[in-house]
Amino acid sequence: KDPSKQPSNEHSKQHSKQHTKQQTKQHTMPLNSTWDLIYQMHSDCTRDKGYTESLHTVLNVASVSRFWMLMNNVPPPSMMVHGITMRRCGPITSMTLFVSGQRPVWEDFVGTCCCTVSIMLTRQSAQSIDKAWLDACVCTVGEHDIPLPSSKWLGVRIVNRPYPGKTLSVRLEVWICKVSQEEVALVMCWLRSLGLAAGVNKDQLNVSCMWHDDARAMKTVPPKTGTQRRQRRFRGSVRNDQ
Repeated sequence: KDPSKQPSNEHSKQHSKQHTKQQTKQHTMPLNSTWDLIYQMHSDCTRDKGYTESLHTVLNVASVSRFWMLMNNVPPPSMMVHGITMRRCGPITSMTLFVSGQRPVWEDFVGTCCCTVSIMLTRQSAQSIDKAWLDACVCTVGEHDIPLPSSKWLGVRIVNRPYPGKTLSVRLEVWICKVSQEEVALVMCWLRSLGLAAGVNKDQLNVSCMWHDDARAMKTVPPKTGTQRRQRRFRGSVRNDQ
């Protein structure tokens, strides 16, 4: 063997390895953050457990390819109306895409000025519900086209829950923290635009905000009005389902 050719062969192998690594990185396209898909089981299936025990992390998403694998294989949220079930766990009442290591639990965000901004999708078509959820998830994991820094954006959740004396209520929530009133207003406008893009009827477009009580204690939001107090008491009556 010609010794003079050995360096070129080694260089060729090294170049090939680097090219393979670049191709792998381009194929996976890692996200800036890792996200968890969390299901909440129906309260009838968790009768002896609290809200936190009804939450189950299904899988995590750390790359673009993993995200689309999730979206293409997990049943869409509109099927919750028809009773999505997990083997040995029963029907699902909510789907959450949350930053890894966190949970959609109020008590985990004490002192962080946390709130949820939500839009009602109860009377919308399955296509509108699924598109609104998909668009919210794409913006969340991509950390683009959102009105806040990613450090303040905890995740999105879609809930399908019956209220006393009413039919099933479907709503899409955005969980945010360390925010001011002005920033919440920006998120509300963003969610309203997302709803319109998904085909939600303008006359039925209802966007609202719910502050964590701890944020109000820190005097970062205005005091409750009578309507807000009544709403909070009603929400508290179903607190076990959060």
